[in-house]
Amino acid sequence: MKRLFESTQTDHVAATGTSETTPWLQHTRWAELFRNRSLEIIAATAKLPASQWSRRYQLGQWQGLYIWSSAETEAQLQVIFRGLDLMFDRARATLDRTPYISRCWLNTYAKDAFWPHGFRVIPSFKKYLAIWKRFICFVFRALQYPSRQRKEVYNLRLGSNEIKMMQHILYLVGQLQLGEDGNVSDSSDSEGDESYGQDWHDDCEIPSDLENSDTDQDFDTSTDEDEEVGRDQTSDSEGSDFSLPNGNWLRLSEALVQLSMMFWTYQDPAGNMSSSTIIHFTAVMGIRQQSLIKHVDKKCAAFPSRPVNREHETRRVSSTRARANLFSGVAVMAQTAFSDDVLPPEAPKDIRTYIRQNSNTIATQQDIYNRTADSKRELCEGQSTIHAFANQLDKEGFWNRMQLDSDNRITAVLFAHPESLAYLKAYPDLLFLDCTYKTNKYGMPLLDMIGVDACQRSFCIAFAFLNGEAEQDFIWALDRLRSLYELCNTRFPSVILTDRDKACMNAVESCFPSSISLLCLWHANKAVLRYCQPTFVHHKQGSEAYQQGLSDWNDFFNHWHSIMRSSDEQAFDQRVQELEKRYLPQYVEEVGYIKSNWLDPYKKKLVKAWVDQHPHFGNVVTSRVEGIHGLLKSHLKKSTLDLFEAWRAMKHALLNQLSELRSNQCHTWLDISRGFTQS
Repeated sequence: MKRLFESTQTDHVAATGTSETTPWLQHTRWAELFRNRSLEIIAATAKLPASQWSRRYQLGQWQGLYIWSSAETEAQLQVIFRGLDLMFDRARATLDRTPYISRCWLNTYAKDAFWPHGFRVIPSFKKYLAIWKRFICFVFRALQYPSRQRKEVYNLRLGSNEIKMMQHILYLVGQLQLGEDGNVSDSSDSEGDESYGQDWHDDCEIPSDLENSDTDQDFDTSTDEDEEVGRDQTSDSEGSDFSLPNGNWLRLSEALVQLSMMFWTYQDPAGNMSSSTIIHFTAVMGIRQQSLIKHVDKKCAAFPSRPVNREHETRRVSSTRARANLFSGVAVMAQTAFSDDVLPPEAPKDIRTYIRQNSNTIATQQDIYNRTADSKRELCEGQSTIHAFANQLDKEGFWNRMQLDSDNRITAVLFAHPESLAYLKAYPDLLFLDCTYKTNKYGMPLLDMIGVDACQRSFCIAFAFLNGEAEQDFIWALDRLRSLYELCNTRFPSVILTDRDKACMNAVESCFPSSISLLCLWHANKAVLRYCQPTFVHHKQGSEAYQQGLSDWNDFFNHWHSIMRSSDEQAFDQRVQELEKRYLPQYVEEVGYIKSNWLDPYKKKLVKAWVDQHPHFGNVVTSRVEGIHGLLKSHLKKSTLDLFEAWRAMKHALLNQLSELRSNQCHTWLDISRGFTQS
């Protein structure tokens, strides 16, 4: 006979099966509750952290993005757990000091009736406390996300009163973290401490008081002798030594009691006393972490044994050891070279030259290639390069986002160095965008996102390997960049400078509608030069005609520059009229190109009269980004790198740039010769 609340799930399925028939899990309607949602994220959210766990915790991937529980939330959970221990210690101490007859009256349900069985501590108390802590983990980790995201990822709805109480608890946690009323009695429950930090994730059936046959009997019947023993006396348990906490610890434990009652006594619109959150979490408990892991078949085929030639094996082992000793220097050099930077094509030759000059090695060129390949595999730690790339980004603290296709293949990656975020927070006003190419073997364009500091030095905000240069590719990258600005709690850029890539320009207007989009004047000049100059000079016969054509072109190009430098709208209109009067109808195509391709659609993004209305701090070209392109290419060295290798090379360039920025700011002098005020 199947016991109530017992899970029917096995470890051979990817999630709780649709054949689940336990009454309580049927009541949760978990199959509909978690439809099209990641069970891995839901299960990971309810996992207990280890003791003193105060770093951010990866929950999984949702729609191509990694979902994290922040380090702040994980640190807050540690304090809340301590408050839970105090809450349960106080409950047990209260129970110990309550007469048996009062326990019976409190446990009486029906009016005008007496239930002759008093409250008692459940036999599975440690596990029950661990389940409560998992519930607290789940709701507080989910609370850190906006309600829309809670709905999308967890399908969890928290009531407004519950949210207010949870926010009050977090306020008390903050006060305790600041050191206010930070002392609490050391007479905490030892059992609670023992379960603290343990992970009951793999044993997550709903704990009930009907857990085994012995406890079933205890709860179903009670002898007169038992009642006599329990009547009007207190227990000798550890709870009798409990001392009431004070200050914010007392407030925290009482707030947790109130929150627990709010969850348990929630009344839905139909009048049913049924907490949607408790039901939701019960469904979560039906998911086992171990069932979400792919199990490897450990069955091995038996191979027939063969006789071993001991003499041959001895010679082979000796030869292998000698060869390993000879190549030890090669391995060290190859690993050092690969760990320090991405190996350029000539690196193996340089390694061989150095080794042969400093040793009597018999290593060949192929041996060196093999050693460098081994070093790369060791760096990947047995993973594919793309998995190593993702893990290393997280390990080194890079803020990153990844885009996945329907087959879970990575199609785009955006990442930012943690120190770059500090620069972004300090200098958010300008943003330069431009793509560079031939940085990786997949042909993915690299979008550089650049800012400018107070010393007029460029700094890298973030980089993105894109799937292409369509508008949707830029929207994906800039939408993540926008969330990066929000993460830094800083204002969006005042001015964004790009070249005339319409897909990128449309994405900028979509993702940063409040920012002013400007075009690179240098790219506009080059486009006019490339289109218009051939008409003036390429068809001239003779040196005099060529010189005259070149002079005419210079006049035409200078007139273009004068239009770009127009200080107001009136001067702009006047200079455009002069251009038409002077060069029409002889150069109708050239004048038409300038007007239709640049002046009419983009004059407000190029001409000084409009551009100077915005705080661009003298930056009207994207040459800064071109400089960053050159810096990256000097470290990338070749275009056949995978994303992991390319990122490692870019990281070295980025670290060098950040070091230069720090040094430059330390050596920049402030000119105070003229004073700050006028007499």
